[in-house]
Amino acid sequence: MKHRSDIDGLRSVAILPVLAFHAGVKQLSGGFVGVDVFFVISGFLIGTMILTELDQGRFSIANFYSRRFRRILPALTAVLLAAAVAGAFILYPVRLVEFGRSMIAAALSVSNIYFQLTSGYFDPPSATKPLLHTWSLSVEEQFYLVLPPLLILTRKFFLRHLKLAIIVLAAISFVASVIGAYKATTFTFYELPTRAWELLLGVLVGMYAPPAWRFVREGLVAGGLALIVAAILVFKEGMHFPGAAALLPCVGAAMVIWGGSAGSTLAGRVLSLWPLTFIGLISYSLYLWHWPVIVYYQMLSERPLTAMDTAVVIAVSVVLATLSWRFVERPFRSGAPSRPAVFGTAAVAISACVAAGLFSLATQGLPSRFSPSINRVGAYLDYPWDSFRKGTCFISTGDKFRNFDQAKCLNATADRPNVLLLGDSHAAQLHFGMAQELKGVNVLQATGGGCRPTVARPSDDTPRCAQLMDFMFNQYLPTHRMDMVVLGDRWRASDMADLAATLDWANAHRIPITIAGPIVEYDGALPSLIIAGLRENKPDFPQGHILPEQAPLDRQMAALAAAKNLPYASTYAALCTATSCVRVAPDGAPVQFDYGHLTGEGSVLVARRFIEAGVFDRVLPGRAQRPDLAPVTVSSLQ
Repeated sequence: MKHRSDIDGLRSVAILPVLAFHAGVKQLSGGFVGVDVFFVISGFLIGTMILTELDQGRFSIANFYSRRFRRILPALTAVLLAAAVAGAFILYPVRLVEFGRSMIAAALSVSNIYFQLTSGYFDPPSATKPLLHTWSLSVEEQFYLVLPPLLILTRKFFLRHLKLAIIVLAAISFVASVIGAYKATTFTFYELPTRAWELLLGVLVGMYAPPAWRFVREGLVAGGLALIVAAILVFKEGMHFPGAAALLPCVGAAMVIWGGSAGSTLAGRVLSLWPLTFIGLISYSLYLWHWPVIVYYQMLSERPLTAMDTAVVIAVSVVLATLSWRFVERPFRSGAPSRPAVFGTAAVAISACVAAGLFSLATQGLPSRFSPSINRVGAYLDYPWDSFRKGTCFISTGDKFRNFDQAKCLNATADRPNVLLLGDSHAAQLHFGMAQELKGVNVLQATGGGCRPTVARPSDDTPRCAQLMDFMFNQYLPTHRMDMVVLGDRWRASDMADLAATLDWANAHRIPITIAGPIVEYDGALPSLIIAGLRENKPDFPQGHILPEQAPLDRQMAALAAAKNLPYASTYAALCTATSCVRVAPDGAPVQFDYGHLTGEGSVLVARRFIEAGVFDRVLPGRAQRPDLAPVTVSSLQ
């Protein structure tokens, strides 16, 4: 296949927004669609190559995979091993163990499956996973396994209908993606069956002759670029994706490739300019290097990326990518080594990466690198949030409403006061402490990840949330007597109108509502911030990383509760004064395991503070004050 410099330029259009998006350039909020552009390019190049060689009678499975290994594996191996070495110095034990698992998955081309299976509501943020970006490589590599036999068999038995067969397969994958974007978001994002249509679209482009008229080709290339740019500028993280939304960048990429197939166009000449083609040539290495650079840079700097940081990580990524392309990619792609040599080298490279991953698992993340106090706090980064009662009373990612165990979670009794926790994870986090501290009280729980406890807007378009809140507000609460209903959520100022309507509804139905307000939130995981303070001998280090929105929101919600003549439980005040916040419990454990969710120890501390403040007086009349709860600071860990 003749080399096309415009496709090199299109690669730069794909990689630069991804790099900028990951580096924190907010103006390119849809930069993640660059991956979808890459999928279309890959499908076109690989599909065209296979079909051309089949037509010429010279296609060989062995040769195909030999070329794939030489193209993909050298740079990937270099990045995996470099990331492992860096991780041995930077990552805390629980993070290094997780890294080891992801490294094995990446080496075996199943990291998309790994990250899909390990993702969840309390999954550590992406900024703690140096190999998260390898999911897209695994999708492509799995596609490479499927495509050759698919084309061989389809061509053999359905030669006259080869295009139709590919169209049907792409259509099935696309429909599954559209449905899955709403019904199974994590699977749809990561897995080949719901991504295959993007790659097959590229295959189809190579099966159709380009348009003969120049003005049509000009319009296709220019229009395709416009679609890609529109997606980059308009799309937002968190939208239902890929699904139908992915048509914009994918069709745009297909238009650029198809329109440029027959020769030069004005937009194609722009794409062929040297700066863009150079970035396109190093785009594979740039994609591989940029994410570990960003993750490790953020961990070392212990702050969100500033504008200067963004410039630094982009520059470092480009330099590493250029070196990788020149001294790793090009040498392995040139020459003609024998197939046994290629496959033998590939086996050694994959084995080395798997061995490095297994080493981190076998050594439990090399805990001897850090002090016992750091290791103890760091262990909470992998908090086993059993106290939330996931899968029964807290339905989250992967759960359905039918997983909600009504018999276990809503077991109201006649002989004890009944207190119901209703809302999202910020309600669920209170259960452990309340169940332990409210002696003689029956604590019920109806919670779900991202499920807002309001009548007017009960869900985030997640069916399990809509069903849970519909059941609670329209069936359960009107027919069951509760002594107290505690509403908890990751409240935002935009929720206040819906919350006010819910309070009016509760007053009309004589349901005793208590609002649990917002909790203190940090710009990173609290255990990581505590460790940073310990390592730098700055006990108050986490204080500088508190997000500013929660304190005024706490006051706003307290005023709303007072206006509705309803009790208000200030979760913020339970942990914070005007000058400082409690970060560890009396036994030295962090009170929060991520940006804001309570550990079991933190839940107990908050429950005790609520009791002190009289929040539960209606169910625990005459409860004595607890004088033993003086604030504990990080200095107790030193």
